[in-house]
Amino acid sequence: MQVNASRKKWRICTQKCTRIVHELHSAFSIIFGVNEPQYTPEELEQFRRENEEGVTYGGKHYTLYEASQRQRKFERAIRKQKRRILVDESLDDKERLQIDQIKLVRLQDEYIRFSKGTGQRTQYNRMETAGFSWKHAKAAEKTGQIYQNIAKMAQMDSSNDWSQTVPRVVTKEEKKDIIAYADKKGIKIPGLRNFDGDPDILKAEIDALSNVRDDLPIGKN
Repeated sequence: MQVNASRKKWRICTQKCTRIVHELHSAFSIIFGVNEPQYTPEELEQFRRENEEGVTYGGKHYTLYEASQRQRKFERAIRKQKRRILVDESLDDKERLQIDQIKLVRLQDEYIRFSKGTGQRTQYNRMETAGFSWKHAKAAEKTGQIYQNIAKMAQMDSSNDWSQTVPRVVTKEEKKDIIAYADKKGIKIPGLRNFDGDPDILKAEIDALSNVRDDLPIGKN
């Protein structure tokens, strides 16, 4: 890559990167035989060894460069998901909005887990999206939390401690009734194979999620 005589900075990055850096990669014009290398051969070799040693996450080995690029991929996916939420709002599509909010929360959670698990710092500025405000973030977080509550309740079995009810056998007819109840509210819930709690409490959570959707400021002046 050519750099003009004004020593203008250019953003560059190649897959030959051997060291994790969080600043912009930049290039400057140099004069061979005059400018001294920034790193000694020994330091460069150490960077290469550290990169190859890398980190292991979820049973998979990543070089330091691969881990940083995996983090960038998460950040791009999160920005894309935020844009989808904005589109859902503009189309007044509450069902699609609910799904995309839950996906956003899951992406953000995994991004944090991956960053911590690989020793990288989270960079929230890389996930900023024009038009996506803190109100959108709060609404997505609330939807995601209620959905997680529903998922946990739907997967509970007799080994779980129900603080609000006594575990009991729930018939297939009752489970079908719960699923049908959720469908009427426009909400898809996980399978209820292991559910053995109070159907009324699960329906209350479904109502709560439905109310969150109804309260969202979409399609409103």
